[in-house]
Amino acid sequence: MKILFYDRIQDSDAPDSLKSASLADKLTDSSFVITFDASETINCFGIGNTDATEITINAQVISLIGIGKYKNGLYLLTTAITGTVLTISHNGTYIGRLAAGQYVQLGCSPAREPGF
Repeated sequence: MKILFYDRIQDSDAPDSLKSASLADKLTDSSFVITFDASETINCFGIGNTDATEITINAQVISLIGIGKYKNGLYLLTTAITGTVLTISHNGTYIGRLAAGQYVQLGCSPAREPGF
């Protein structure tokens, strides 16, 4: 299982609606730029609540999948991005929570029967 532990967006100049824990907060801009104080390496991003089907981060196009109109989840970039600026655009009308950083691979053991 891949998981994002430290969201670099929290330490950026991103709009507050993208940093908010509430998925009800939405950014209606279809393109925006996020700047970090120092160089960051990003190899994945997390989306919470968008109607977009594609998002572009620094010229890498990612197709979003999800159930119904909600495209939530962790998406891996094909090539890691290192730098101080993320240029983001999407083909939807809004985007809720956005997270970005480096994923960590966690091992998952198979389910076991309960026992004493």
